[in-house]
Amino acid sequence: MDVEHRKLIRSVIRQVHPDLFAKHLQEQLQNSEALKLLNNYVDRLTNGKPLTQQRLRFWTFNSDHLSTVEVTLPASGNLAALFYAFGLISEEDARTYQCPGPGAAGEVDVDFLAWLASVASQATQSAERHQVLSIEAEALTADIEKQFKLRHIIPTAGTSLSITNLERHIDALKLLEQCLTEVCFDGQDMLKGLCIFLHHPDSASMHESKSHVEDSGNLLLVADPRTIRDELLQLDLEAAHQRTQLKNLWREQVEDTAAALTEMLATNDVWFWSSQQAEQQEFVQWAGRVLEHRESYQDTKVQQQHSFNLLVHCDLSSPALEFDQSNGILQVPSAFLQQYCTAV
Repeated sequence: MDVEHRKLIRSVIRQVHPDLFAKHLQEQLQNSEALKLLNNYVDRLTNGKPLTQQRLRFWTFNSDHLSTVEVTLPASGNLAALFYAFGLISEEDARTYQCPGPGAAGEVDVDFLAWLASVASQATQSAERHQVLSIEAEALTADIEKQFKLRHIIPTAGTSLSITNLERHIDALKLLEQCLTEVCFDGQDMLKGLCIFLHHPDSASMHESKSHVEDSGNLLLVADPRTIRDELLQLDLEAAHQRTQLKNLWREQVEDTAAALTEMLATNDVWFWSSQQAEQQEFVQWAGRVLEHRESYQDTKVQQQHSFNLLVHCDLSSPALEFDQSNGILQVPSAFLQQYCTAV
């Protein structure tokens, strides 16, 4: 068994494994299907069955951007095209590469192909398991949100969950539903419009040990069966609603102000990227000063629609102006804009 072949296959699988695409369900599904086709191709090769040319299309991440890799596996059974498509061997090497397949004597390295089939099969099974768990978690979340009139339930481990974290999140959701029903929240408006960040105690994503109301009005609940019921009863839900109303007020003002700026600047859109109320207030105040000069600006500007989007954010490490031609987004730190408030 050639160690080099194993290294090349692992390099391919590391780039296309469906677990990497938890935030991109369509691409995850396509990679799963492509791995199934690869598995079938290798299975037929291992068992000496006739092969036909097989086209595969995978998704990969290239500098944090999604891109595709297309490869055509030949009827000869040589896998060099797969390695070349992923940039693992050169074009010259691909022409002479002795990849396991029918050799000079028509023999096949069954050990390698069986191992490859196992790797592809495991990746496919993992993707299918992830999809089943994702569907179950989404359905549970939707049911609980509807039953208790919640705005959102969000896992603290993030939206891109591994299989282990998905299993934990489902357990946490089931415990949450049971406890909310036991403390008589069912059918009442006590939680209406609130957002819950749900934390499984075995998750390493954070170090919270007790449920509480956050400054934003969100409820952070630790799904520990020993403590969650008592902690739910001790939450100051009145304070949670007041803070949530204030948060929603500023969010609406940001949206309204951004819409007015979009019209004034004649861009595709204006976004503000921050959930912090203090930063939202600063944006609204800055935008209000800009909008005070709307008439004079419209009198002097060229009357045309600009094809870019303006994204205002709070990353102080970013350049003052950063334009991404691939998506037409002009990024500007809010601190940079604040420097010019008095000049506007």
